[in-house]
Amino acid sequence: MTLALYSPSYWDVVVDVEPAALAGGKGKHPAPSTVVVGGFAWNAARVLAAAGRAGLRVVTVVPTDEDARVRAAAPAGVALDAIAAPPGWLPITVVLDPGGACRILRDPGAALDGAWRWDAVSAAARAAAVHVLGRVPAGFAAAALAAARAAGARIAWCGGAGLPVDALAGFDVACVNAAEAATLLGATATATTTAEAAQALAERATGADAVRVVTGGARQPTVAAARRGAAIELHAVEPAPLAPGAIVTLLGAGDAFAAALVATACLTDGGAPRAALDVVAGLRAGQRAAARLITGGRDG
Repeated sequence: MTLALYSPSYWDVVVDVEPAALAGGKGKHPAPSTVVVGGFAWNAARVLAAAGRAGLRVVTVVPTDEDARVRAAAPAGVALDAIAAPPGWLPITVVLDPGGACRILRDPGAALDGAWRWDAVSAAARAAAVHVLGRVPAGFAAAALAAARAAGARIAWCGGAGLPVDALAGFDVACVNAAEAATLLGATATATTTAEAAQALAERATGADAVRVVTGGARQPTVAAARRGAAIELHAVEPAPLAPGAIVTLLGAGDAFAAALVATACLTDGGAPRAALDVVAGLRAGQRAAARLITGGRDG
């Protein structure tokens, strides 16, 4: 079955230099760097393709004169469904010290937001069994949600605090980090732990089996709150211990976790839709995927 991933795309320029090394002086500085197409959908597609998931489609806005370069950068087995934008270039992200401070400087790419239209999405992507949205514009997210509900497909939000909390109510799955959950819940919220935040988000969901996940990074457990009718079940995983010096990169670790979580919770290993979301298997898969990326890098 098809799994469609949606997000803006960026050219990620990954520079292996610590930010402190640039703090003083002028002139040139040796800066070993690589360039890869990035953004949630691409980070997720790389992880899922490496895990053997088939039927992956990336839906993203691409300026027409960037189309060939982006297609050439796509992982093997991943289809690109480009929403065409006028000539120009993808926004740039500069990532400093990916295995340490992992400071990210990003052009938001707002000039491409107007191209996001549901009627511009390919028929193959619209027919997906699972739709996973990164940080797309609110109007597009609403259209995707309505279409998924009408088709009986699953839909997940992995776009942080990019939508108001009420706009997330109809999504089957939402996965955000602790800071994003705090923004979604607002200044008057009383949630102080990942468990409390996940519970509060699940209480605002409308689906009978909706799942809300709040990641805790290295400091708190990652918690999934799963609605079971009127009840809410909490499932937690502790941060995975890493040996000193084992971290290769932190770039895309959250995307790796979210992608594996959603794919495993919604689909069997063979790609068939699950009748009920498998939250526990999803959490375990997400944790494994994030650990593999952190210790092995994007190509690990």
